[in-house]
Amino acid sequence: MDAIFFSVDFWHWLVLGILLMLTEFFAWSVYLLWVGISAIVVGATLYFFPSVSWEIQLLIFLTLSAITTYLANKLNVRE
Repeated sequence: MDAIFFSVDFWHWLVLGILLMLTEFFAWSVYLLWVGISAIVVGATLYFFPSVSWEIQLLIFLTLSAITTYLANKLNVRE
């Protein structure tokens, strides 16, 4: 299982973020937008700091996803 996470590169996060944001077009919920943006931020972080471990990457992703989704719901961000 660890071998899968050792090969995660920054572009994996970018592709995940773009796919989540494209899925948002068809889902019509604002939730996937914020999760996609969080994945892109993790990809950018990994691009500038390539030595970040996969545990920290996952922690950043989960934290950002939770914070951005909570703030979007609290501020009632709707399209």
